Amino acid sequence: MFALVVGLFSSAACLTLAVQSGRARRSSEARGRELEARLADLAGRIEMAEQNTADAVVQSEVTASVLLEKGLADEEDLEAARRRFQPNEAVQPVHGTGNSLH
Repeated sequence: MFALVVGLFSSAACLTLAVQSGRARRSSEARGRELEARLADLAGRIEMAEQNTADAVVQSEVTASVLLEKGLADEEDLEAARRRFQPNEAVQPVHGTGNSLH
């Protein structure tokens, strides 16, 4: 009789562990899918930001060319404007600190 009770208890314990393990696995899989979706969204945003930056660079080059061609500015004026709007290198955050994506 004792062996039967121990056997039933062992079976119940194993079943409980199996159920908990299954729940934990499904929960982990769901978190993994959520992280994959967030990563894909972030990758899309980064790609869009890179394209916007490239577009802005092209636009600034076109603008500089037009200003030079029309005689509204010379190379010195453009260089002075670039220096004025270029961020100071000493102020830029170090990679992984400050304005990070974390």
